[in-house]
Parts: sequence; structure tokens; C-alpha cells
Amino acid sequence: MEFNFPKKDGTGIAKLIPHIQPDVQDVIIKLLIYNSDNRMSAGQALKHVCFKEFRDADKSLIQDPIANPNPQTISQMSGGGGAGIMRLT
Repeated sequence: MEFNFPKKDGTGIAKLIPHIQPDVQDVIIKLLIYNSDNRMSAGQALKHVCFKEFRDADKSLIQDPIANPNPQTISQMSGGGGAGIMRLT
């Protein structure tokens, strides 16, 4: 089924949401494109510069041995034996 709606100029995101940053406006505009072939995908949106701060924070959590311990870190923190109580000091 094909819809051919007439083109109509709108108010614009900047006027509707004036307090958001230009990068966020860019993502919103690209996610709201009517033609799905031209619309930004969710994956593309998550890679947009406006989400860089969140991606960087997520990477730091992955690299933090306290927040995300792996077996080697647990072994090192418990004195090398790998068993017992984990020391966080």
C-alpha cells in the first residue's frame, strides 16, 4: 500500500523543543523521517555523537575491575587462590 501525502512544511523541532542541543535535534529529525529508506536506524542513532558520553561511560564500566570483575581479577583480589572472600582494598 502506497501513501502519497502532500509535502507540508512544519514548525520545526527547534521551535517545538528549543531547550535541546543541536546534536539531539539532529537525531530526532533523522528518526522522524517518514520514508523508512531514508530514516536513521536505531543502531545508527546509538552511534550518533549525542550518545558518545553514554558509550564512553559504558566502556569505563566494562574496564572497571570492581564493577565488572573477571575470574583473573577475582583471583588477584583474593590473594591468588581464587577461593574465599574478595578483598576490595
